[in-house]
Amino acid sequence: MREIALQKIRKDRGFCILMFDIDRFKEVNDTFGHLAGDAVLQQVSAAITQCCRPSDFIFRYGGEEVLIVLVDCDPSLAGNIAERIRQCIQDLILRLPDGNVLSVTASLGIAAFAGELDYEKLLARADQSLYTAKAAGRNQVVMDMAPSPDGTISQ
Repeated sequence: MREIALQKIRKDRGFCILMFDIDRFKEVNDTFGHLAGDAVLQQVSAAITQCCRPSDFIFRYGGEEVLIVLVDCDPSLAGNIAERIRQCIQDLILRLPDGNVLSVTASLGIAAFAGELDYEKLLARADQSLYTAKAAGRNQVVMDMAPSPDGTISQ
């Protein structure tokens, strides 16, 4: 991953991985159809683009999961950005192709770079945080608390 390589070269604030998905998205597809699901994804994607900084990278990851690489970002800033995204999604009024309107929520997981040489470990920590947010009731942000290589805890 590009950001891991850059961290080896320079010592910025680090970076964070934010992973989220729309809560109960399968119900949207099952109730309104896949065209409606696609419309929801498009509108949510447009909204989160406004919540991120121009330097951040946004990817569709899997079915409806979204992965955001927050560059030059410490855990505190990542938490603020994630909460802004969560609130933005919750406040959206989504227009479906059949004229119906809908609102959704999202669960978000964050993992701060802690010196991993393998990006898959970082992604796994973000994914675990997302799973924890969903298990704790959805529509919330959970930050990974993994120890960094120097033994301190990321917060």
